[in-house]
Amino acid sequence: MNRRRFLDRAFGRSLGVRQLQGSKLFWPEERPDVIAEEARRLWAAQGDQA
Repeated sequence: MNRRRFLDRAFGRSLGVRQLQGSKLFWPEERPDVIAEEARRLWAAQGDQA
């Protein structure tokens, strides 16, 4: 099993693992646009479950 799939399965309510092209490591402060986009996606999913 590859690492992305492992991480996705390790967290029970995961919405998937996002791979950033050209990035080996992810430091949130370097990509605030990605953090904001993913936060909106998670919040929208939470609203669907309410």
